[in-house]
Parts: sequence; C-alpha cells; structure tokens
Amino acid sequence: MSNLFLIDGVPGSGKSDLLQYCARDGGTFLIKPTTKQVDLNKREDLMYVSEEEFNSMVTDDDFVYKYPEASNIRYLIKRSTLDEKLRKYNNVFVIVRSSDVISAIKKVYSRYYNVKVVSIFLYCDNEQLKNRTIKQETEKKEINDNRLKRIKSAVNAVTKGENVADDYSKEELEIIHEVEKRLNRNNECLRSYITSLRTSEKYDYVLINDLNIDTFHICIDNIIRKYNVNNTKNKQLSAFVIMPMPDNHEGAHFYRVKEAIYAGAKRAGFEALRQDDKQYEQKMIYQSIKEAIQDATICIVDLTNTRPNCYFEAGLAFAKENSNIPTAFLIAEKDTKIEFDLSGVTCNSYVYRPNDYSNIETTVEDLLKKFKEEYIL
Repeated sequence: MSNLFLIDGVPGSGKSDLLQYCARDGGTFLIKPTTKQVDLNKREDLMYVSEEEFNSMVTDDDFVYKYPEASNIRYLIKRSTLDEKLRKYNNVFVIVRSSDVISAIKKVYSRYYNVKVVSIFLYCDNEQLKNRTIKQETEKKEINDNRLKRIKSAVNAVTKGENVADDYSKEELEIIHEVEKRLNRNNECLRSYITSLRTSEKYDYVLINDLNIDTFHICIDNIIRKYNVNNTKNKQLSAFVIMPMPDNHEGAHFYRVKEAIYAGAKRAGFEALRQDDKQYEQKMIYQSIKEAIQDATICIVDLTNTRPNCYFEAGLAFAKENSNIPTAFLIAEKDTKIEFDLSGVTCNSYVYRPNDYSNIETTVEDLLKKFKEEYIL
C-alpha cells in the first residue's frame, strides 16, 4: 500500500518545509519540471527547464497546470514518474497548486486498490504570511534594524492600499514587492480553495499553519501515522472465498472446488482464504467473516447450490466502501439459478467434468489476473 499526499497551499504556508520533513521513513517527494525561471527561492521539488524542453516531456497521460493561473509558468506532473515512485515508496508527497489537477489525480489513482490519495491544503493568514516573508527576504540581504523598521512600515502601508514613498533602496523595494506579490497570491489561493468546495472533490485536511515549527510537524505526523497503520509495502494480495461448505455427500465435491479456487488464486498471485481456515477458527463466526471480508483484497463468491449464508456474505462483500474498485466476483457452475437480488451482477460460469476441476482454476485465475492489471499499480 502506498499513500499519495497532494499538498496545496498559499505561498509561505510551509509546503517546502513539509516536503523536507516528510521525505523520510520510506517517503519521497516528486520533482516537477517547470518553466519558471530560477530565482533565490529555488525549490528542491522543481526542475527548471526551457519551454521547448518542457513541451517535449508532456504526454497525454500527464498532469499540467499553471500557477498563478493567469501566468505563463507551467508545472508538469509526470504520470510515469509518479507511478514509479508509488511502486517503490510507502509515502509520496507532491506539491500541486491546482484544485482541478488534484481532482484529476484523485480520479486516476482512486481506482487502484493499493494506493490511498490524501489531499492537504495549507493556509496562513495575511499577517503571518507578511511576517514570514519579511523574515525570509531580509535574511538573504544585509538589513539592519532601522531599515527593517522602514520595510515593515512600507509593507503595512501597501496592505492598507496607501502609496509608498520613493526614497527606498532597490533592496528594500524588492522585499516590499515580494511581500505584496505573496499577499496577492495568498488571496488568489484562498479564492481557489473556496471555489473547490463547490465541487465533489474536496480536500481531506486543511491545516492553518500559524503554529511553531514543532507543533506543525506534530500535526503532519498525526496525519501520516493515520495512513501508515498496517501499511506494508509488499503485503500479500488476498482473496476471501465465499462458497457452500456442506457436511453431506456433497462435501468431497466442494472440497475439490475449494482446492481449485485456491490453485487458480495462487497462479494469479493471490493467497486464498476461507472462513474455516485456522486463522479464523478462534473467533465468533460472524465476526471472523466480517473481518475477513474487510481485510481481503477481493472476494470470490461461488453461488453453486446456493446457501443463504453465501448470499449474506456476498452482501457484506459488495457493501465494502470502495465504489471505484470491485470488491467481489461471482462464479457458479453453468446453469446455476441466481436469485433476483444478484441477477443483475455478472456471474462467471464454469464447467467441470468428473474429476476435472481445471475450468474452475482457469476461471478464478483469469478473473484475478484481470483485476491485478486494472486495479493494482
């Protein structure tokens, strides 16, 4: 399982600090090509390229956006690079300055069973942003206390819409204009965030970063820890098997059916489990079935010689909360009558001959291989 963290936010809200802090313990961040000119605020997550080079990199599968939207500066998120990092790392962090692109990325990756997409919006108010920007910019230049007071006075005048005097040095004006630019972008970013609330794809978390650095890191840690629970990168794919388990003369036949399902699942790279396997024997039967269905990558439901318990367990499987990914496949012997509750769901028929259960193996193998191709990154 990989977690894909998409980070949006206003300038100076802590995005770069978040990347540096989070790219540890099995994490990494994505480097994005951009047409932005290199400046003193060069970021680690950006690759500065020419317009021509940028255009040569873009494919139809990639994500491109402008920030600010009215500018000509473009940013590129390479789908192939992102796929590669998600296959390798537990946590991947990407700064995305576009709510539309965040929605597009969520739409693409929400269809993968082994990827969890989490969007975070960072914000700080104008007063915090103003003070942080002044501090950042003055640290780059030799600014004494008297000049710092003049700069703060000028910034306060600008934020109130007042005119600034003409007797400022070039260095001072650069700082004043940088603060003004960031405040304008702050307001633009906030408007973009408010607009995004009207869509179905909202941010999962909003952090108002008016905190000290240690408290900010604690907030980020809490979010990451939530999604790292039981997060094993190479976790075995599993198929929970729902099927008749008779104790009469049919028992031997359905034992062979179970073996065939297990064999087909193994060939597809899945570990097949049924309720009567040892790991579930010590629990109450309903609780063990419910937990097994929730934990499984996919369920295989055999409706042959239908039992009420099979339909009940099939209902639990289809009720799992993941509308973008199949949660169960139905199989049954050819000509099995399917009750009306599931008559609209595709049921994959199999044929077996006396002492030949190979068709069941092939049916299960094909279903699970197709599932892996479409829903496992």
